[in-house]
Amino acid sequence: MARTALLGAIVFLLGCQSAQQPAVDWMKADWPAVEAAAKGTTVRMMMWQGDPLINRYMQTYVVPSLLNQYGITLEIAPGQGTEIVKNLMAEKEAGRSKSHLDVCWINGETFFQLRQISALYGPFTEKLPNAQYIDFENPFIGIDFQQKLQVLNAPGETFK
Repeated sequence: MARTALLGAIVFLLGCQSAQQPAVDWMKADWPAVEAAAKGTTVRMMMWQGDPLINRYMQTYVVPSLLNQYGITLEIAPGQGTEIVKNLMAEKEAGRSKSHLDVCWINGETFFQLRQISALYGPFTEKLPNAQYIDFENPFIGIDFQQKLQVLNAPGETFK
């Protein structure tokens, strides 16, 4: 499970539209090439910071594990819902083709809003090494905020 989280973070990096784009077409690359391209990069992630246990897990396990195992520096900034949507909308309106954010931990409502403004990268979920184990036919996994994920979002947990 921990490896899934780490590899998921790698693929988010490679799916981003940041200025630090790897020099590989990761949609055509095999997984070892994806890992190699991600090595030495920095991932900028925005996420809700309201749960001390999740925050501690991200800071004390995910951040050092990504660095030690894959050579990826993960920078986490606080932000959620409306703030993420506003940031990405402002970048689109300014004509930026690449975002300053690589990864956003979002909920269903934010997923819906980002789809409305075409601010999601993808499809990418089928490129994850463990995608074969994701049951998108299960409505608790494949549907969020009454929308099919359509491989634009990697499910991470369920609190239903």
